[in-house]
Amino acid sequence: YAPEQKAADPQKETRLLEKLQGIIAEKKKILEEKAKEKSETSDKVVEKIEEPEEDEEQEVEGEIPQEPVDPDTFRILGDEQFVKKEKVKRTLPSWLAHPIVISNDLSDKSELVEKMKFLSSEMKENLKKIGIETLFPVQKQVIPWILDAHSNPPPFRPRDLCVSAPTGSGKTIAFALPIVQLLRKRVTQKIRALVVLPVRELAAQVFTVFKNLSKGTNLDCLLFSPNRSLAEEQKLLVKEVNGKIHPRVDIIVATAGRLVEHLCETPGFCLKDLKFLVIDEADRIMEQIQNDWLYHLENHLQKDFHGGKIPFSLMTLSEELSRQPHKLLFSATLSSDPEKLENMKLFQPKLFTSVITEFKYSDQDQENAKQLVGKYTTPSELREKICQTELQKKPLTLFKLIKENSWRRFICFTNNNVAASRLAFVLKKMVGDELVIEELSANLHKMARQSILKKFSSGKIHGLVSSDTLGRGIDVPKIDAVVCYDCPRHVRTYIHRIGRTARAGYLGTAVTLITEDDRVGFQRILTTAGKPALEEIKVSPVAGDLW
Repeated sequence: YAPEQKAADPQKETRLLEKLQGIIAEKKKILEEKAKEKSETSDKVVEKIEEPEEDEEQEVEGEIPQEPVDPDTFRILGDEQFVKKEKVKRTLPSWLAHPIVISNDLSDKSELVEKMKFLSSEMKENLKKIGIETLFPVQKQVIPWILDAHSNPPPFRPRDLCVSAPTGSGKTIAFALPIVQLLRKRVTQKIRALVVLPVRELAAQVFTVFKNLSKGTNLDCLLFSPNRSLAEEQKLLVKEVNGKIHPRVDIIVATAGRLVEHLCETPGFCLKDLKFLVIDEADRIMEQIQNDWLYHLENHLQKDFHGGKIPFSLMTLSEELSRQPHKLLFSATLSSDPEKLENMKLFQPKLFTSVITEFKYSDQDQENAKQLVGKYTTPSELREKICQTELQKKPLTLFKLIKENSWRRFICFTNNNVAASRLAFVLKKMVGDELVIEELSANLHKMARQSILKKFSSGKIHGLVSSDTLGRGIDVPKIDAVVCYDCPRHVRTYIHRIGRTARAGYLGTAVTLITEDDRVGFQRILTTAGKPALEEIKVSPVAGDLW
């Protein structure tokens, strides 16, 4: 303050100091009260924490037993308890669990084709021309089922079909005959049946069956063959009339790769009227990734079926259901892989299968049904054997097997093309002029392979040395024996190798050469296929000093 102000009011400074001290004291009191409240709150928390300890002491005093500590919550080191997890019980889809079981006995020839009422007169005549007087079990079951499935009017859609039967049991006629019989009275020419196969040799054989069965009808069949250029094939497939493209054929037989070429490159190639989609050798063709043929086919079908925007109604629904092709899957092996089956988009499928071992089937017992799923079927006329040998003596062992068993028509399978070429060369030198041996592998031009197959069928060639890739295309009756020179790596390979003999009801022998190193792996293959231990066939002693 200025001296004049201080002289005028000497007590003013004292009052200001007292007022300031009062404010400080009041603030201090408020802070002390807040600190006291915090202290009381923390004391209450401590009491609550300590309460369980008192309870625990009371429990001990009252001798109340403690609940055991869950071992999964607190694991004590050194006191681990290993518990085996329970396997998830597999539940099969209804159609896999309740199949129609077909006999694999091809010797029953009691019922003649002439007396089968479900066959038309044209089909009976064509069967007679190709020398078929009786049907095999798979044909007796499947043909009438397909014919009956198409007797219902729209919108009742036929259930899709899966057939697992041995090679050589007549699966081709089982689907070709009902297709030809159902389409033989068609009025306009449209593509109504498509058959997809894994290899061209097999496609050529299926095409021949369709040609023989369609004689006397107006049906035209076409084989998609690499022997022709794509442009030549397009001229045989479609024609242009008044500015519009129309199909020239009713039935197409194709390999997956060639089919994709036409789907992508052929203008006017339309499948909107397709009634039958047949997938032969389904186990192998489902694994093919040649340009993703199934994806392209599904897209093409959807585009043709849903090309125009039509108002939804009962009539359009009926038409939509009737347009979906009837899918027929045929194979010697049955896959239960849900991913593969889902890709096929089957509609309420029905399964026909033959089994290797007989069992009593119960509708309520799925364990029996599991014997069918993923198992492999072989004809009862097939005799399977093994021959123990050494690696360096395998060529001589094979030669002795051929000589001592007097085989005049046989096939030897190797695991690759190089091995096929080497074995064919060695075997030719060993047999000399007594037998004619030829190689059948991808090393040869397709025309050369076709020529060799024709000579083998006619008996001019006695033995073939083949790789697995081309083995499936061999459909020759009365083959004496099949020899697995190289031990197969997979069970499906083994099933398709031995399926080249014992076809169409004829007896056949399958021999697998195994070394000591092959024994465990081959036994695993037999177990997977549901087969017992095989009988061993022996040859006369092989002199080690010859090699």
